[in-house]
Amino acid sequence: MSPNHSLNPDASLAALAASNDATTFTATLPDDWLAPELPVMAASPHLWLFLTKRPDRQRAFSLRHELPSNVWAGTSITSPQDQRLRHLMRTRATVRWVSYEPMLAAVDWRPWFEQGLNWLIVGGESGPEFTLMDLSWLADTVEQCRAVGVPLFVKQDSARRPGMKGRIPDELWVRKYPKGDPCRRLSDLR
Repeated sequence: MSPNHSLNPDASLAALAASNDATTFTATLPDDWLAPELPVMAASPHLWLFLTKRPDRQRAFSLRHELPSNVWAGTSITSPQDQRLRHLMRTRATVRWVSYEPMLAAVDWRPWFEQGLNWLIVGGESGPEFTLMDLSWLADTVEQCRAVGVPLFVKQDSARRPGMKGRIPDELWVRKYPKGDPCRRLSDLR
């Protein structure tokens, strides 16, 4: 999506990524370029997923413009100490979510859940020179999410090809969404 692109509220997908291969809140775009589209998003029956590596700008945007309830604010992280989490937790949004992939270390998610993290996506690394995800880290994450009722979506094991279940046992192959999710085909987005 670019600043010159108008959103189509009649698009056929039930969930739409605002920016699949880039970041919606990159510093190369004007601060408020997306603001005129918020009423279109709010009026649509779709779920809009914002995923950014710039949650500081997403947070600032959310303080200037109320995000509709069908717009979920997310960030991707590569380590549990990532500053992006702190910015996300201060973002005004109905659902705040994190994509932690590749999962490279164990994480104590409980403090983030207490601050309002509503959804978690995790997965192993994919590609020709992938590093194996430690399944004990995944088991611990599944246990933490279940203990507090935070939905978890396990995207993939570590593998050459993305999206593979691989070594992940059935009890850890969790694919949950936040309650009230209007999306039926979210897993179709890649």
